[in-house]
Amino acid sequence: MGWNKTLFCIILFLAQAFYCIAQTNTYFFEFKDKKQSQKPTHFLSNKANKRRVNQKITISFSDFPVDNQYIQKVLAFENTTYNYSLKWLNGILVDCDEFTALEISSLPFVVSSKLVKTKNIASNQNRSLLQVNKLSTLAYGNSEDQIKSIGVDKMHECGITGRGILIAVFDGGFSGADNAASLRHLFSQNRIKYTYNIVENSTNVFTKHAHGTNVLSCIAANMPGNIIGTGYGADFALIISEDVASETLLEEYNWMKAAEIADSIGADIISSSLGYNTFDNSLDDHKLNELDGKTTVITKAALIAARKGILVLNSAGNNYNDKKWPYIIFPSDADSILSVGATQIDKTKASFSAIGPTFDKRIKPDVAALGVAITLNNSGSTITNGNGTSYSAPLIAGLAAGIWEYDSTLTNIELLYTIKKSSSQYLTPNNEIGYGIPNYTAAIQLINKEIKANCDTYINRISEIFPNPIQDYIVISLDKNQDIYNSKIKFLELNGKVVMEMDLMELNFKENRIEIKNLKTGAYILMVGSKMYKIIKL
Repeated sequence: MGWNKTLFCIILFLAQAFYCIAQTNTYFFEFKDKKQSQKPTHFLSNKANKRRVNQKITISFSDFPVDNQYIQKVLAFENTTYNYSLKWLNGILVDCDEFTALEISSLPFVVSSKLVKTKNIASNQNRSLLQVNKLSTLAYGNSEDQIKSIGVDKMHECGITGRGILIAVFDGGFSGADNAASLRHLFSQNRIKYTYNIVENSTNVFTKHAHGTNVLSCIAANMPGNIIGTGYGADFALIISEDVASETLLEEYNWMKAAEIADSIGADIISSSLGYNTFDNSLDDHKLNELDGKTTVITKAALIAARKGILVLNSAGNNYNDKKWPYIIFPSDADSILSVGATQIDKTKASFSAIGPTFDKRIKPDVAALGVAITLNNSGSTITNGNGTSYSAPLIAGLAAGIWEYDSTLTNIELLYTIKKSSSQYLTPNNEIGYGIPNYTAAIQLINKEIKANCDTYINRISEIFPNPIQDYIVISLDKNQDIYNSKIKFLELNGKVVMEMDLMELNFKENRIEIKNLKTGAYILMVGSKMYKIIKL
């Protein structure tokens, strides 16, 4: 009996020891090559292919999917769990124990392996969700300051709201977004084009954390009198890449996977309010010399996404008061993306906003936007406010969507430089707010389109129509110098939809009464020939 008990204890001890040694972790395995025989239409959407054609971007090695035969050979090992492949790094992420990882690493087609997540390190930190203050409920929200601070009010007055632009938002969760009052139009109009939760391998993103909901409302909200987003007419893809339960290197790989997805579905813009520099395992913490725009996995992902024609925006970080790391976080060090800092209402740097330069002495952040007391939709009809570069970045994303709607011929890099050149201190940049605060009107002036003058002047010429607000009719008094040959009168909704149109014909420059009883109440743009006016129908 004693011998059996002793033997049992030994067996139990060995089993426990083996369990500790053979614990399952997450590894990334890089492969040496891949097949490149498929047509691009087999692995890229029509929209993704069109973006490449429009910007003269050729299909490259990184566009082709990972070799499925290699994947199957790895998964043939027992006790392996497949997470996903990364075509941009040509490899896969697998959960397995250390012994299996060593065996997989010895395969002839495996170039390298890296441990990216250890399962036994617990964390309750959400450092990569870049918000500073807890949100406080407001009795009545007002997004006017954040809209006007970058000139988006002028953009909206011109009927430009980001229509036709697909924005991929990366975050840790969009809890309550499907019930948020200001976001209902996205669902009723079928403008949520794609959802994916990389962390849980599901399509449900309306879970985990409300941070992404707050971020999304900065761009997409449409709740007049409460909150309006900068690019509320755009389409959206919502992707969870951040695991809010931990902070590991795996999340950088998740971000790359999200970027690959965004590319494949044809996203035009990536708006990311995530960032990394320290982890639960301090041995994984990034070093300052890695802040060079090319070293970390997540920075490489941002660079590749930019090379695919996507405009990438990332929050600069809220860690200025961290004595060990007051600098921008990754991937904001990438040189082909917009790293966005935060300002106060007086246009000076917000106290928390991370600074540059990069390790190789480049100006960062690139631009900045209001990031203090930002109006947000948290869930349901709850309008809140919050601080952080988390919110300044999506504000600029909506601005970018509007500029791209205005001139779709721009490449992503041309758009990036247009935004930088439109900023308040382009000629005297610094490492606090970069090139300054972008402005829609200034960007349009740089693009030098005729509509710029129309949008700039129509408000100042409002006396040429009356009454305003209007009820049943409107009177138009035509200027004798106005060219009315073949001109038209158009009433447009603020989203640009024409709801009423007629010919001016020969009006002999007299006051002319037009019945508008059938127009619904609301705000409209009235176009008289080449001139534009804003009117309100009661």
